[in-house]
Amino acid sequence: MQRTLLLVAALSVIGYVAASASFSERTSVSMMNHFTRRATPPGNASGEIEHSMQRPEGTRHFWSYVPTSYTGTALPFVFAIHGLGDDCHSFGHNTGMVNEAEKRGFILVYPCGWVGFFWVETAWNSGTCCMEGSKVDDVQFFKDMVQFMTSNFAIDSKRVYLSGFSNGAFMTETLLCKASDVFKAGASVSGTTVVLPGNDEGMANCDADHKAVGFNRPLFHLHGTLDPV
Repeated sequence: MQRTLLLVAALSVIGYVAASASFSERTSVSMMNHFTRRATPPGNASGEIEHSMQRPEGTRHFWSYVPTSYTGTALPFVFAIHGLGDDCHSFGHNTGMVNEAEKRGFILVYPCGWVGFFWVETAWNSGTCCMEGSKVDDVQFFKDMVQFMTSNFAIDSKRVYLSGFSNGAFMTETLLCKASDVFKAGASVSGTTVVLPGNDEGMANCDADHKAVGFNRPLFHLHGTLDPV
């Protein structure tokens, strides 16, 4: 049910901000120590692709899906961010986001969290959860994924969106605070803002981040009707 809500929330955000769409030129960016293993032939490279990226904490992974309708014209770009302990590849498919990317014509990335929570479960360092004290910089990881995808595909920089569930929703909200110059809107399902150091001070830090760039970003915040929080 929660993952169905993610799909609904993500598509609502895409629809909400579509009116402000403006195509950007495809830019060429060189990424150091980056390699890609393709599940489809090079060229237009539509379909599902697995990527790996070297970062200070080790090798990070993410999957992308490029719709078969892709012709080199700039498309919207959406992240589907899994929750604590989830499998990134399964999350992209089980939420229905891959099917929607094909149907609606947007580029999708479903990234993989770092093994950090008790060194067992995949997690995102989104602030006070779920790798507190870790030096893993997941905000920069997301920026690097955007940079890499922009260098390889035509992406509309004014339509780069986030969607996440649970710990992935925490990451969504943190990115809208800490990287609002990159990410234009987000959908948070069963999440909250966990910007360091947390609580009211964390929210104040987020407000300060928005004031520094001069704007806020739209957030679709959703909890299930049976959620007592």
